[in-house]
Amino acid sequence: MSDSEKLRQIIRFEVDPAPFGEDTDENPFFDVDKYKGSYKPSYKDLVVACKNMLKISVDLNTLLNWYYFVSDDLAEHYEGAFSPVADFGHLWPNNDAEIFKAMDIALSELNLDDGFFETYDCIRDGLEEIIQMAEYYEYNREHDMSDWKFTRWQRHQIVLAFSEDTANVSKSRRELFKRIIDEECEKGNALAMRIKGYGCYGGDKVFECDWEESRRLITKLFEKEGNPYYANTLGYIYYYGRCNNGIPEYEKAFQYFSVGAANDVIESMYKIADMFLSGKGCIKSPETSDHIIFKLYDECRPRFCMGDDAKFADIALRWAAHWQRIERYSEAFYHYLEAEYAIKKRLKKSDFFGDKKVQENIKKIIEEVKAHLEPGYLKDKDVTRKPYWLFDMIWDNSNAKFEITHIEGNRYKLKVTRPKKDHAPKALIVAPELERVTRTRTFESEFVTDEPVVYECKDKSNMYVNNIKYSDENEYDFCNGDVTIFKIKNADYILQRTDFDRK
Repeated sequence: MSDSEKLRQIIRFEVDPAPFGEDTDENPFFDVDKYKGSYKPSYKDLVVACKNMLKISVDLNTLLNWYYFVSDDLAEHYEGAFSPVADFGHLWPNNDAEIFKAMDIALSELNLDDGFFETYDCIRDGLEEIIQMAEYYEYNREHDMSDWKFTRWQRHQIVLAFSEDTANVSKSRRELFKRIIDEECEKGNALAMRIKGYGCYGGDKVFECDWEESRRLITKLFEKEGNPYYANTLGYIYYYGRCNNGIPEYEKAFQYFSVGAANDVIESMYKIADMFLSGKGCIKSPETSDHIIFKLYDECRPRFCMGDDAKFADIALRWAAHWQRIERYSEAFYHYLEAEYAIKKRLKKSDFFGDKKVQENIKKIIEEVKAHLEPGYLKDKDVTRKPYWLFDMIWDNSNAKFEITHIEGNRYKLKVTRPKKDHAPKALIVAPELERVTRTRTFESEFVTDEPVVYECKDKSNMYVNNIKYSDENEYDFCNGDVTIFKIKNADYILQRTDFDRK
């Protein structure tokens, strides 16, 4: 018998199963070196294997030992079989390679103690479903896509694959995907209900906007699971009157936002603040509104520096509006720039309903606030004795590395680099006079001074600073703890727009 035939027998489980019942390297099936040939298995080989296992009522240990042997130890002998397929093709197989991959994945997950198949009573049910996958594949190839059939496992995989984002569903599969989601919703599948509920919330590439359907599904999910994020979504639906001809239902919105806010859902918290500010659906209390927004700003700005969206754009927007209401326009401008920067960052990663509208509104408000700034406020270069951006670079007392390079004459370059270890956050530097914002780990700027820089450390190439002290003589002491590393006296610190353009 040739090596190829031996390999074919192994993958079809046409062999003595006893060795696979023992987890030992001594049995002959684990002697990988004895197989020198190659064989290209097909999905039909897996069908035969499943049927042969059913004949002997295979136990889980034997099945998994066989699977890992043929898929891992002998993988190099199987020509192109255990390799990935593109575009989620295995989810709705349309060729032999895709159905083989689907069956391969199902076999790998055939564990009654964990995952999808834990709901099955026995291995037999799982094997029969894998055989059925092949039968449905053959049926589907002869029928229109609208009539395609899928097993429970396949439907579960399709729902799971696009549970966070339906944008990756290829155009040719959208109607099929929609049909499956609709059918799963009818069965009460919570994940499918979530996909459709949020798909209909403003509409996406798969589902048209349908506020009534969105409310119905999200309400069911909230009643079933009590998830505060569902309450938050319902709050938005009622706040904007999505199902009431555009007429807000503020009392209902306040009820649902209260559930979200009580569970620390950021959106619910700032929407509650909005409602306290205007007295919509609740008593009017601007002081309560300001308290909520300031608290959120204080909590979420550091999270934004960590790379988390933290709804910081929405919070900074509201904190800026607070300053605008009391005609503190420079402070308002500062925070509107933060909001604009944060919403740009968000839109690079996602496109949630309403975010582009928020970005447009921020741009308009910024232009309005500019008209109230003092003449000469905006500039291309800022020369100051108070280098606030250096303080920003050590805002959480991180040990940032400071590097000073003499350029010429009395000009110096100062490079600050925040640590990467221990998931240290970046710094958020806002220069309102320059209309610039950046979230960065490294920042360079210049300073000029006729005084010599005083170094009190032994190694100028390894200067780490975590706090900066100011003395009355216009002297900054750059320290690590209580130890002074170096001093700069009588300096003009220069910040330019170009400093923010460096990569």
